[in-house]
Amino acid sequence: MITVILTQDVQGCGRRGDVCTVSDGFARNNLLRHKRAVIATPAQIARHRAQQEEREAQRRAQAEAAERITRLLDGKTITVSAKHDGNTLFAAIDATQIASELSALIDETVSPDVIVIDEAIKTLGDHTVRLRFDSEHIATVRVTVTGA
Repeated sequence: MITVILTQDVQGCGRRGDVCTVSDGFARNNLLRHKRAVIATPAQIARHRAQQEEREAQRRAQAEAAERITRLLDGKTITVSAKHDGNTLFAAIDATQIASELSALIDETVSPDVIVIDEAIKTLGDHTVRLRFDSEHIATVRVTVTGA
């Protein structure tokens, strides 16, 4: 039996980052050959634990930032100006424009990736968009589109 650290998810063995004890043949012929695992030396285990702690700290920091931004933006209204022809816009309002307005509002960077626009914003008036950082942190923002 040999102890390995998985570098990929392996069905029946474990998930990426797990330390597993497997048979010598399975390790040599499958895991090590296809670079799905590395042999778990004391130095590798120490490095692996340090990387896990670092990833956990980053995850906690991202969750705290998401919670803070959700509290700041939930229920807020922003105004976006756009060129129009009557009631219809020449170009739809996209997540990048909304993100820049939100970033200016709270003086923090809001990524366009977290903005969920259910229906394309192509008309003047009020529209609702959601900011979804993860399953726990969701904010609703009203976007008021005015003519330029």
